[in-house]
Amino acid sequence: MNSLADIALEYIESKDKYGIDKNLYHYNCAEVLLNACNDYYKLNVSEEMLKAVIPFGGGMCSESTCGILTGSLMALGLILPKINQQTMIKLKV
Repeated sequence: MNSLADIALEYIESKDKYGIDKNLYHYNCAEVLLNACNDYYKLNVSEEMLKAVIPFGGGMCSESTCGILTGSLMALGLILPKINQQTMIKLKV
């Protein structure tokens, strides 16, 4: 089985996503993270949700908050479905 990093690298290097525009498009950082986690952890994320993460790339289109952070928080929310405020406090580093 490929590691999560290997799966993410496949998305980073992928150029085939949107039909005839496939040579112009690449996955942004948030998409890479959520898609890779979806594949690795078999989260069964819907196509709509995968599309919903697009605006979070590029620092939420403003270069202010990294898409790796936002994508990973989305993935964490899916991986740990019973997450609550107490759990989040415990996860703080």
